[in-house]
Amino acid sequence: GVPGMAPFPVLPTGVGRVFHPREVQVKCAYPSDAGTDARDDAGCGPQVMDPHHGSKGFSHMSAMEKAGWKAGYYARMMELHKKDWQDMSCAELWPNTPPLALSQYANDTAWYPANQSSLEACAAVVSDPSLVADPEATPGRSMLAEVSSFFEPILGHEVCRDDSAKCASEGCPLAFFEWEGPCSWRPEDFQSMVDAQVALAGRGHPWMMHWNEIVLGNEALSSQAANAAFWVAYPGVNETSLGYLGAAAQAVAKEFGGLPVLAVDPTPQAAREGRLFSCRAPPAPPTESIDTPLALQSRRRRGLPGL
Repeated sequence: GVPGMAPFPVLPTGVGRVFHPREVQVKCAYPSDAGTDARDDAGCGPQVMDPHHGSKGFSHMSAMEKAGWKAGYYARMMELHKKDWQDMSCAELWPNTPPLALSQYANDTAWYPANQSSLEACAAVVSDPSLVADPEATPGRSMLAEVSSFFEPILGHEVCRDDSAKCASEGCPLAFFEWEGPCSWRPEDFQSMVDAQVALAGRGHPWMMHWNEIVLGNEALSSQAANAAFWVAYPGVNETSLGYLGAAAQAVAKEFGGLPVLAVDPTPQAAREGRLFSCRAPPAPPTESIDTPLALQSRRRRGLPGL
């Protein structure tokens, strides 16, 4: 924590480090969140539980592992006094408790190639950003329904009833997209990834949250890998929230050996004029914990991107 400051009320999605390009290696990237903490190949492969391609998915499970999952599933049904899968909602099957804590993502949108069993279909999405804008080529559904579908081959039928909001298939306000396809955008696909992110931003509710996800090598953990820490001066965000972001950036700077702290102006005008970064000092953070609109939005995030 930061001495003299109340507990940070948000996950600082507007805080990160500016890496030196010669000190880090980009392994892969995604035009949205991609749940990289649950993917093979250090975040660049398929979801580990992907039934077709994942290292721990249905295709790679032993008979004993499948039987064990079935036993756990039916034990959960008995615990909830459910008669069949239609009587159990996906939020009940996946309670909001570690390590999964999936129910908090009930209204977030998983998107994927229409043919999830085909690596070629996935590669086509990577090479052609226009497919990202096409819901038929890259459909969406609630993340709860998508994760639950990983286990359908074990039972031979659906595992739960999806009670997520109807907008979850397209994109709900204040929700986010998560790529569930089995492939990633490699460094040489970086421009395609950026184009795909732009295309994806045209889908869903205008108030959806959008970000990309970039996977770096372990060298990014070195204090020598970054030139600076930064905080994002979001337009329209109150001084209190900006104060928290600034304090978080200063804490990151200290943790990595006393990096300089920069402010980021995320506006199109600043980008056109080449002044995204500045030495603007952040507002002073408050000493009492409060809730803000930024806090309510940011709590939906599952990690600390950019740190």
